Amino acid sequence: MDFYVLVDSYNDFHRKKFPALFNAILPPNVYFIEADYHGQILRAKYAVLSVQDLAKKTQMNTLEAYFWGRFAQPCTMVYKRDRKIVSQITNSLVNAVKTLIGETAPILKGNFSSERLWSFALTMSYGTEFRAERPYHRAK
Repeated sequence: MDFYVLVDSYNDFHRKKFPALFNAILPPNVYFIEADYHGQILRAKYAVLSVQDLAKKTQMNTLEAYFWGRFAQPCTMVYKRDRKIVSQITNSLVNAVKTLIGETAPILKGNFSSERLWSFALTMSYGTEFRAERPYHRAK
């Protein structure tokens, strides 16, 4: 699962100049967290992104396929501060879907199914990512 912490301000979140600056220059910043849960260590990565950057990067005519692909997929908000922020985030999610489809459909020639559209769109958007970790290979 992908976890995102959507913030109002990188400065307020990081409380340190350089992490906030790097997050603003090349969002999202990705972090690792682990916690003990009844004697079992749970580990996850989470990404920090401002609500404003989410809105910008899910708009049409941006070259941000990573964001279209990530935020066009089913997701849920674990914590909702207020109705205004829910509305802002929902608008960005709708824009991500519109942008992903709008940028992908013209590439596919002729008739195609919705399954082909989504499969192609997500494959293309994930192909734009730079990954720090090695690819995961399931044991056979």
